[in-house]
Amino acid sequence: MKIVKVKPLEIIRVAEGAHDSLDMNSQSEKDPEKLMKHAINNIKRTGNSSYLAIIPETNEAFTFIPVVEDNRFYVTKFPNPVQLYFSLAFANYQFSVKARNNIVSQKEEGVYLHFVNEYLYNWNLQYRISTIIFLHSTVEAFVNYQMPDEYVYKQVVEGKEKGQFIKVVKEYSKEQTERYIDFKEKVSKVIPEVSQVDFYKDHKPIYDRIMNLNKLRNDIIHLRSAKSGNQSQFNKAFSNVMNANLEDYVEAVKSFINIIEPDFIEFDEVSGDNKRTLTIKLPHYKSCGLSIDMFIKMLETPAEKVIYNLPKSEDKDFYSFKTWFLQSLNSMAKSQLIYLPDIKDMGEEIHVEVVKTEKGMRVSQPV
Repeated sequence: MKIVKVKPLEIIRVAEGAHDSLDMNSQSEKDPEKLMKHAINNIKRTGNSSYLAIIPETNEAFTFIPVVEDNRFYVTKFPNPVQLYFSLAFANYQFSVKARNNIVSQKEEGVYLHFVNEYLYNWNLQYRISTIIFLHSTVEAFVNYQMPDEYVYKQVVEGKEKGQFIKVVKEYSKEQTERYIDFKEKVSKVIPEVSQVDFYKDHKPIYDRIMNLNKLRNDIIHLRSAKSGNQSQFNKAFSNVMNANLEDYVEAVKSFINIIEPDFIEFDEVSGDNKRTLTIKLPHYKSCGLSIDMFIKMLETPAEKVIYNLPKSEDKDFYSFKTWFLQSLNSMAKSQLIYLPDIKDMGEEIHVEVVKTEKGMRVSQPV
């Protein structure tokens, strides 16, 4: 499994002695509890909870926004928002693939219309929507990130007035550009100015994919319907979501960013090998029966990951057993005892990988 590397937003190296100077010029109150209460009151008053911290040993400074609970701060270096958004998009994309695999694994030979569990269908749709929205947020945040603070965008507006050709140039500061210039214009006009990369001219397939992503996102966010019962726009929007090739959009966004800033988006391979794993090779499905004992034993074992190897059969009853088996696991996922199973057709057997949640692991722990 892959995850996106999310790095700190910014780490600044400060001059030697900066920590001592800051300490000398800070408020006189030294009691930690009183300092914390003052900081929390300040957050409530201003709405701003961003802080700068200095590590004296390394002379590094970083920003953090704390989790505040019970008059305490819980902190770490604040993550890069662009990488954070992309990591959310990529995680939801992987979940959407897993949900779809769970749906289509219920196929039966000779049957072409299958009714599946509503929650499984809804998960698939939710993951797909989240992928699209966070991919779009990734691009927009990255474009805004590329503009220097002093950036001025000059928008040229041409037209006719009283039969006369006119040309008007409007100037926008960085903040105004972020707020008032639309997504398409930022990608097609602002990016070439700030990065010297013109995607429309030099990377048209990526440009087209990003524009399609923008339309998909807008159709979701600005969903339209009609009280008359004509739901054509509604149906079209969600048909496009359901049929979109998300892998292409993920790759387009990654390429868009990495062309401008090489290696900005990177991945780590996460192996589940460090999890305690139990492999169960199920006998012929008829000898298993429709018994929940196998799932109870799975929860009771201390293993975090359980792999089922289910031998396939041409018997007509095998489909019923497989459907019951997979739907039982999906019900456990709905109850948050396990994560959504990873299902792979290995030819002569079906490989089902199950990872327990923290709630599921508690079942195996003695009271």
